[in-house]
Amino acid sequence: MTISIDYDNTWTAMQAELNMFALMLKQVGHTVIITTCRNGWSDDMIFNPIPHWIPIIYAGSNFKQKAAEDAGHKVDIWID
Repeated sequence: MTISIDYDNTWTAMQAELNMFALMLKQVGHTVIITTCRNGWSDDMIFNPIPHWIPIIYAGSNFKQKAAEDAGHKVDIWID
């Protein structure tokens, strides 16, 4: 199963908890991704880091679902 977590006001609001949650999901075989409407990396993201093993999908002005699919992910659960 693939679970997508939004970055702004989701990951950033509960970084420690979602980090533990994502690790638990990975350990039992699920895929976790971050899907954000940002256009790309920005310096402020250093304050709410994402583990290196979680891919970040930058949707920009596209729909998140399409951006995730274009990156090869069929998301089953969206945490947004």
